[in-house]
Amino acid sequence: MTLRALQTTISAERPLILFDLDGTIADPGQGIAAGMLHALRELGRPEPDAAVLCSFVGPPLLQNLLSLPGMTPELAARGAEYYRAYFSEHGPAATSLYPGVLDLARELRSRGAIVAVATSKLRQFAVQILQMHGGLDIFDLVEGDVVDGAPRTKADVIAAVLGQYSLSDARDAVMIGDRRHDVSGAAEHGLDCVGVGWGFAAAGELESAGAVAIAGDADELAAILAARFPQLHDETRLHDEASRHDEASLHDAASLHGEASLHDETSLHDETSLQDKTGSSASG
Repeated sequence: MTLRALQTTISAERPLILFDLDGTIADPGQGIAAGMLHALRELGRPEPDAAVLCSFVGPPLLQNLLSLPGMTPELAARGAEYYRAYFSEHGPAATSLYPGVLDLARELRSRGAIVAVATSKLRQFAVQILQMHGGLDIFDLVEGDVVDGAPRTKADVIAAVLGQYSLSDARDAVMIGDRRHDVSGAAEHGLDCVGVGWGFAAAGELESAGAVAIAGDADELAAILAARFPQLHDETRLHDEASRHDEASLHDAASLHGEASLHDETSLHDETSLQDKTGSSASG
């Protein structure tokens, strides 16, 4: 879902920061577990234990279903339909937010970064969740899985985001995520991934996958990104941009005032002319 006009050039001054959703911005564990159990009951399949259900947060839905014993592609497709019907009704309300992450995304965007969501969740569910929690307007773009097409891997979702921008140097973009799929998906496009330690990764998963750093909380993530993109914290640049914005606003206001004055003068001229004509007519 494109939220704003795109085709912007990514640069060190205007970097692209991609956020995973599940396990990074939001905790959907309760809703995903309930949805998967509902789907498996509808299929008449045995229920996995809690550890397996927890591991389903992050990877694509069909991949999760197909990982279960005795699951065929046909059963998995039916299970996905049951899951999505359930999650659409109950999932967003059962999803909570991790503290500070949306605030960080908002701050990054205010400093000039482009912020996007790249999730393996169905895109419409991602939009629902962000909208419900007042975070949709923070992001320039939200990309995720789609119903009417081949299932997307995390690399596919990242490709969909990158396709909307002009990126010449991979160092000007970074992925933020909590699972190995975020790391490997980013790596397929030459991007680094910063892992977050508050999500659903198993112990050592992010380190083994090759995350360039791992943040313990939103403040630590902010510090990592500040070190990676110091231009975003260049107060002189921010002041100059604000000044340019103020000058542009002043110019617009002056132009508007000039147009209003011209309109008033024209109206006054027209009224005077009309009075002269009326007076002449009365005299005649």
